[in-house]
Amino acid sequence: MKKLLAIFSLVIIFSTKALASIQDLKVEDAWARSSSNPNKNSAAYMVFDNRSDKDIVITKAIAPSISDNVELHETYLDDKGVHKMAHVDKIVIPSKSKIELKPKHTHIMLMDLKKELKAGDKFTLKIICDEVGEKDVEVEIRQLGK
Repeated sequence: MKKLLAIFSLVIIFSTKALASIQDLKVEDAWARSSSNPNKNSAAYMVFDNRSDKDIVITKAIAPSISDNVELHETYLDDKGVHKMAHVDKIVIPSKSKIELKPKHTHIMLMDLKKELKAGDKFTLKIICDEVGEKDVEVEIRQLGK
């Protein structure tokens, strides 16, 4: 019986090690562009650090205090060399990797703002990940180019 219990304990330990958790996702340098008035859009940027052995998939972000319309976006160059944005269903952070959301690349779009975003203010952005849960991120408002 002791042998069976020891084997069962090892199975539990190793199976939990194989799963990613929201604690494995670290977020650094979260910021968003300031806006000129409440009817404009903004975007949030940050660095995601996946410290797990499994990919972590972000499927959604919400920020109800500032916007009811938040989307994951990618920026790309069209055939004429013009930057365009497109909604994406997910952002994958590969295992043991960092990815940076930055201007003119992958970002979180904040549309139809409820209020002006002023440099120095902060808001909470909830990052929702497939299978691992949710993470609240404090985002600082910065003036673009600063």
